[in-house]
Amino acid sequence: ENKTLVDRMVDAHAAVKEELDRRTDEKWAIAACVFDTQKVAARLVQAVTFLGFAALDCREDVFKQQGHQAKDKCVIDIGIMVASLAIAANMISISVINCPHTLEYMPNNLCA
Repeated sequence: ENKTLVDRMVDAHAAVKEELDRRTDEKWAIAACVFDTQKVAARLVQAVTFLGFAALDCREDVFKQQGHQAKDKCVIDIGIMVASLAIAANMISISVINCPHTLEYMPNNLCA
């Protein structure tokens, strides 16, 4: 194949650009993995916090003292705790897809 110097330069430029794009994608994938993992930790902390609130708010003596408002607060505490655990579970499943143990960029994982 007889390529001109310009054609070879265009091919070289395309190859360099493709490699730079791949490296950029790899860095973004690793960053997403790190942030997703941090979100899991934050949601678990939130769930534990609202478990503590529920332990304080969902007692019979509190219900008797504060009435229906205390029951509403109890339900909200439990609801937020359950929602936080559900979101954490979802984020864990996303992390399993996006975060290989080697932290290598694996774009085909996104299609799982």
